[in-house]
Amino acid sequence: MSQTGEVWRSGIELIIRIWKLLRGNAAHRFSATLVRAGATLVAGSPAIYLLLQLAFDSIFGNCSAETARVDDYLAIGGFVVGVLLIGAGIYIFYQFRVVIAFEDQLAFIVQPGAGFQETARFLADDYFLKFEGFSPAELAAPLSERKVIVPDVIFALQGLGTLARTGNFPNYRVREENGTIIVRKTDV
Repeated sequence: MSQTGEVWRSGIELIIRIWKLLRGNAAHRFSATLVRAGATLVAGSPAIYLLLQLAFDSIFGNCSAETARVDDYLAIGGFVVGVLLIGAGIYIFYQFRVVIAFEDQLAFIVQPGAGFQETARFLADDYFLKFEGFSPAELAAPLSERKVIVPDVIFALQGLGTLARTGNFPNYRVREENGTIIVRKTDV
């Protein structure tokens, strides 16, 4: 493919990514529609009640008790259906929530009770990982449970120590050399 073709293709891919980012996914759009419809029915129930009452009064003159009950039931039904639609929209939103991330990001969840070394080894899956200057207690330091989105593995490892539950976790530096990630304690 020519240079110009590559530029156009990458430009079109960028536009598509931005469109997806702005529009969200289909489940979020559907849940937003349900919540809007439900809010309209909940807020519109008193208005619907008044309009039906005016319509029945003008059409039937002296409306009977049965006709008055019909518009009451319709107004109450609109309110109940509105509340159900709002609930369904919120449920769908939370069931189908996704993390919007570009391809060059790393997203992970630090599990409760996971240690520093264990989590670092999990993150550095494709790399050989080497720790220098850490004591066994420091490597086993438990981390706080947290959802993390970072640009890459090196950045994730650099910030991993901030999640340590111990107040005096040592400072360290992370660097990559020929496929090996070296985590070196600087407080030695």
